[in-house]
Amino acid sequence: MKILLDENKKYYKANLHCHTTYCDGKSTPEEIKEMYQARGYSVVAYTGHEIMHDFTHLSDESFIALKGYEQATNNDRVADSVKKHQSAHFNFIAKNPEMDTIVAYNHDYDWIHSKEEGEAVKSIMKGYERLHKTEDFNMIIKLANELGFLSFYNHPSWSLHSYEDYIGLRGLSGMEVINGNEMNDERVYDDFLRLGVRLNCLCADDTHNRYPVDSPKSEAFRGFTMIQADEFSYSGIIDAIENGRFYSSQAPFIYGITLDGNILRVKTSPVEKICVHGASRPLVATGEKNGDLITEAEFVLDNSCAAFFRVSAIDKYGKKAFSNAYYEMI
Repeated sequence: MKILLDENKKYYKANLHCHTTYCDGKSTPEEIKEMYQARGYSVVAYTGHEIMHDFTHLSDESFIALKGYEQATNNDRVADSVKKHQSAHFNFIAKNPEMDTIVAYNHDYDWIHSKEEGEAVKSIMKGYERLHKTEDFNMIIKLANELGFLSFYNHPSWSLHSYEDYIGLRGLSGMEVINGNEMNDERVYDDFLRLGVRLNCLCADDTHNRYPVDSPKSEAFRGFTMIQADEFSYSGIIDAIENGRFYSSQAPFIYGITLDGNILRVKTSPVEKICVHGASRPLVATGEKNGDLITEAEFVLDNSCAAFFRVSAIDKYGKKAFSNAYYEMI
């Protein structure tokens, strides 16, 4: 039997995308730590725009601050009245907390930090002129991976990306299927999987705290990642993320997933549906009548799940949880 998510192992709740007063966020790094710990989170990736700041001093026995940054490339140079509004965003999370160098920096693309702050940035491509093109994105992703980052594609729908804009991306560790704006990019994830591109999926807040956390406009606590790390340390969390030992959610919990031959068993918090997605239409488990909630399901997987499959769960409010895809398991 293969244990894909172990119901007997501890999960660590994480937000892997946030902004602070060091860029365009309204909360200090310390306030971010406090507000997320109060909601049961153990991990936050601080991913400020354009410049990577070090908040690892906030880590302690119950909290880990991951180091990273978000790079944007706007498409505002084109004449096309639709495409000119596009903006590609990627998060790069440092695998080593000692990392002090980013891939590319050009103050012309930094709308937040001073010229003095920009001059202090360590970058392997200073003054790089960014282009909103697949080959440029892939070059940056490749260099980030080689430098020692995990690379993530952020909020495709918010970025106004169509199939042609994202489908050629390669080398990603993962992508956001839910962002704090709550646009669902699950279909984008499936587009990659059907082409044989292997990557994981995240739900993240993209926290800026421009609004109170109880406001419907707030991004806070809209999506989270549940990480099964063998060791609660910076390296332990990074290892679990890099190797896909996590699931992501808007609200429901996935407790465990096991595969015995072609029999898949899933355990969750109370939900209306548990689904398995492969190359064909999803397999769906529900209660006997509308409104019934279930906490486990068993599926007999067929050849449509041979290349890949993933699990989702939907609660009574329509909120979803997402496993990563599993490949060539049957």
